[in-house]
Amino acid sequence: MARTDWATTAGTQPTPDAYLAAVVGAAADALVGLALDGTILSWNPAAERLFSWPAEAALGQSIAVTVPADRHEEYVRYAERVHAGETITLETVRLARDGRRLEVRWTVAPILGADGRVVGRAATFVYLGEQRRRTVERPAPAAEREADAAARRERQRRLEQVERADAVGRLAEGVAHQFDALLTALLGHAEGARQALDAGHPAREELARLEADGERGRALVEQLRAFGRRQALRPQRVDLAAHVLERCVTLFTALLGPGVALHAWAAPDPPHPLAALVDTAQLDQALLHLALNAREAMRGPDGAARGACELAVDALALDEAAAAAWAPLAPGDYVRLRVRDTGRGMDDETRRRAFEPFYTTRPAGEGAGLGLPTVEGIVAQAGGAVRVESAPGAGCCVTLLLPAAA
Repeated sequence: MARTDWATTAGTQPTPDAYLAAVVGAAADALVGLALDGTILSWNPAAERLFSWPAEAALGQSIAVTVPADRHEEYVRYAERVHAGETITLETVRLARDGRRLEVRWTVAPILGADGRVVGRAATFVYLGEQRRRTVERPAPAAEREADAAARRERQRRLEQVERADAVGRLAEGVAHQFDALLTALLGHAEGARQALDAGHPAREELARLEADGERGRALVEQLRAFGRRQALRPQRVDLAAHVLERCVTLFTALLGPGVALHAWAAPDPPHPLAALVDTAQLDQALLHLALNAREAMRGPDGAARGACELAVDALALDEAAAAAWAPLAPGDYVRLRVRDTGRGMDDETRRRAFEPFYTTRPAGEGAGLGLPTVEGIVAQAGGAVRVESAPGAGCCVTLLLPAAA
C-alpha cells in the first residue's frame, strides 16, 4: 500500500479531516465527490488510475464525460433518484479518458447539508473487469459504437485544445505582464517630460503622440489578458436581448458595411430572462471580433463585404446529456447568442483549428490569429462556452452560451 503523509503538530494526533483525507487517498476504489449538477469536486488517486484522468484535468468537469452515449439515459435517471435522497448501487459501464469501456460497480449516495437537504453526491466505482463480470452486456449496435468513438475523439480533441490554449494563455499572461510594466514606465516618463516642457515647446506634440501609442499598446495588453483568461472583470447583469438589438446592431452595421444585410432578433417569450452576468466592455470586444470575422468571410475580390448576417438571442436549457456535449458547462439555464454569416465558410481542418492561438487563414500581416481564441477566453471567464459550425460555401455560425442570470 502506498504511504500517505499528513502534517501534525508535535505531540498531537492527526485531525479527523487528516485521517479522512488519508483514507480516501489510500482507498483501492475510485472515490469521487460531486456537486448537485455533476461537477467533479474531489477525485482520489484510485479514480486517476481507473479513468486515466489526472485530478487536475478532472476537477471542475462534469462526471458525464465518463458516461458512454448509450448509458446517458440510465445515468440521468439514477442521478434524479439520488437527488431525491436514495442511495443507488448497480453494475454498469463507464469510459476511461482514452475511450476504453470500463465495467464497474457504481454506488452513489446523497450528501446532505446541515439543513438535511441534498447538496451533492458521493460516488464509488469498483472495477469489475472481465473475470468478475456478473452480467453479459448486450453489444452496442454498430451505429452506437461509432457514435461513442466519434464522441470520444471529439472530447479528446477538445481536451487537447484546452490544454494547448492554457499553456499559451499562461505565456500570453507573462508577456502581457512584462509588456504592461514596460508601458507603465514609458508612459510615466513621457508624461513627466511633456509636463516639464513649456506649453509651446515643439517636443510636447511628439511626446503626446508617444503617449497615444502607449495607450494603444495597453489595448493590446488587455487583448492578451483576454486570451489568457486573466483579466480583471467588472461583471454586471446585462439584458442581452436589449444589448444586441440596440448597441450591437449599431456596431455590426458600421463594421459590415452597406453590402451586408443585417437581421437581429431576440426570442419574444423566453422561458427565463435573456440576461447574464458579464463585463459589457469584454462582451463588446468579443462581438467586435465576431463582426470582423464575418466581414472578412463575406469580403469579395474588390474588398467589399456582401451577403447577410444574423444576430440572434434566445434561451437554452441544458440537461446533463446536453451539457456533456458543451463540456465543461454544467446543466442549467443559458442565454444563447448566435452570429451567423453567409460567407465562404470553413473546411473541417480550419474549423477544428479555429480556436488555436495564432492560427489564421489570412495572408501574413493581415491577422494575428487571436480573434476567436480571445472570444473564447472572454466567454469562458463569464462561465460560458463557444462553438463554431461551418462548412465550405455554407457560411459560419458562432454560438455563445452564457449562464442565465435571474
